[in-house]
Amino acid sequence: MVDDYEGLTIAFPDTLITSAPLGIMVESVFNWRDQGDDFAIIQDKLAIQISHTSAFIMVDDLDHLVKGGRLSNGAAILGNLLSIKPILYFNNQGVIEVYEKVRTEKKATKRLIEIIKEATASGQYRIIVIHGNAPEKAEELRQHLLESGVGSDVSLATFGSVIGTHLGAGSIALGYIPVI
Repeated sequence: MVDDYEGLTIAFPDTLITSAPLGIMVESVFNWRDQGDDFAIIQDKLAIQISHTSAFIMVDDLDHLVKGGRLSNGAAILGNLLSIKPILYFNNQGVIEVYEKVRTEKKATKRLIEIIKEATASGQYRIIVIHGNAPEKAEELRQHLLESGVGSDVSLATFGSVIGTHLGAGSIALGYIPVI
């Protein structure tokens, strides 16, 4: 393809994230291009965006983590009995890890909001509520975020099929991406 377009420059950055936050990064790149930024400036802006983007995920049913090989069957049974809702996140290497474990969905939802408030306190961010076939739960979380004063730019999205299959229906995530 490079041979077909003289002067074409291509880069393949590792965004360290997927789903809706990745889509927002793609939108940002096109916006920067449309504003007249050159390739090097766009790469610099994208690098900043990548380093300050993450997502925190609350899984509704631990059985999906067993099927994906992230949790043993015994741990899932015990966790489901105790209403444990692990909060997962994308670390700075792009790997999904356990951030913390919270009992009950209500407490986990409250904790997600606290985490996002802490993570986005130092700048302007786009926040996105991502859900696995749970639009009512996502909208409720969106409203709680807006009421908590997190920011006015809170949008909704659904998980893609691969992520949705691994996390299961009812799972929800909060992604944040700096506005540059």
